[in-house]
Amino acid sequence: MKQFLLIICLLFINNAAATEQILDFKKYYTENLSNKPTGVYQSDDTLFFVVKQACLSNKKYSGTKESKKSRLIYFQQLTNEVSKRSVVFANDALPYKNGLSAEIKAQISKELNSASWLQTNLLFDRDNKKCEREFVYIAPAKQFEKHRLVISKSRLLEIIAKRINKAIKAKNYIEISEYLGSLNLNELKSNYDELSINTFYPVAINYGDAVPQATVTCNMKSLEGKYCKNKMIDFSSLPNPFHERYDFFNVMKLNLEFSGKIKIESLNPNRDSAVYYLNKAKDNFSLGANPQQIINDLTRTVNFQPNTKEAWAMFSSLFRATNEYTHSVVAANQYVIVAPSSIEPWVYLMKALENIDKQQADTLHQLINEIKKYAELSTWAQKQMEMY
Repeated sequence: MKQFLLIICLLFINNAAATEQILDFKKYYTENLSNKPTGVYQSDDTLFFVVKQACLSNKKYSGTKESKKSRLIYFQQLTNEVSKRSVVFANDALPYKNGLSAEIKAQISKELNSASWLQTNLLFDRDNKKCEREFVYIAPAKQFEKHRLVISKSRLLEIIAKRINKAIKAKNYIEISEYLGSLNLNELKSNYDELSINTFYPVAINYGDAVPQATVTCNMKSLEGKYCKNKMIDFSSLPNPFHERYDFFNVMKLNLEFSGKIKIESLNPNRDSAVYYLNKAKDNFSLGANPQQIINDLTRTVNFQPNTKEAWAMFSSLFRATNEYTHSVVAANQYVIVAPSSIEPWVYLMKALENIDKQQADTLHQLINEIKKYAELSTWAQKQMEMY
């Protein structure tokens, strides 16, 4: 019986102390924060979540509607504080920048349902006689650190992959570029930077003319907005390992000059000829013909029709097989440019980078492994991913 009475006394003392502490918080708020706008304020180890919600209709006093609206704002404040104070990236997580880390942390915070595990106390939910709802919660600041959530490298990639997949479907190249840049995938990123600019470099202005009149086109006012890069190309000064007989519109020269990160548009494409030389290249490849003959046929293909996806894929594979890794990267980049809504070219770029920039290749491999859950890959590409 004595023990029971002791417990009752302790509970009474604790409740009395808690009540007194709440009164202290109310006094502090009234004296220091009551004139502050909506926001989160800290005093020692206590956070004050303050919401000032004006009346939602023409009336004299705030009421239930304003209280409900205030509560929603408070929950958003709570989520934001969890994002800033509780969610961190693991040391092995990939470097993340450009402000996107805040977005990822905010997403994780929403998934945590912080209201279920954070200790908070309602201080005020009242009308302040200005037809404004004064809604105030308090919470100990230290508890945010105690419930810290560490975002692992794999979880980070999973989140980014979902976002990139959504951006690819929406053809939002600027957003794709931001996500790739945050992962330091600068080679792939620069392709989507180019894609986000609505300009092309024109070739085959006069079909059959071996000398492209790009400068003439760029100076034509009717085409100024759509065509041309920022600088004019002096083709005579560019080295060209490809026979000019086959690179008659300088498509390969252009790709070498811009590392494959250039949108080229043929004003007079010859699709039939492109298909003919592409099939010829395929036949020679299957027969194990001299690689130079295959290169010549593919060069003709992309000059007749620059956006021939299969030609750039074959180029990248062929250059990689002959240890011309820089050219393989160039071809893979152009493959991305002509097929931006597919991650198939990413696998070609990953393979090309493997011998030039292993770190980017590794990161790209990890990212593709996540994105392939939502996108299609050819049997060949799937095998490359498995064998990497």
